[in-house]
Amino acid sequence: MQVGSPRLDDLETVMDFHVLEKALAGIVAGFNHGHLNDIPPFDKGYNPSAERVAQRIAELLVPHIVSPARLIHVKVSEAGGCYALFLP
Repeated sequence: MQVGSPRLDDLETVMDFHVLEKALAGIVAGFNHGHLNDIPPFDKGYNPSAERVAQRIAELLVPHIVSPARLIHVKVSEAGGCYALFLP
C-alpha cells in the first residue's frame, strides 16, 4: 500500500505509519487462515482474485487514513513477481 499527501501534517509526516500498520494488520487478519470464498464480500459470489482482494483492502483501509493523506494504491501479490495494483 502507498499513501501520499500534497502537504505534511503537524508532525511533518504524510501520516503516522503506526496508525496505518495497525489498521492494515486488523484488515489482513480477517483474511488469514481462511478460505477467501467464505469471507465477505467473496462469500456473495465475488471473484476472490488478487485484484478484488486489493480493492477490498483499499475499501477497508480508506477510513483509517487521516486527511490530507490519501490512499494511492494497494498492492497484492499472487505469486512471485505477480501482483495486482488497485488504485482507489
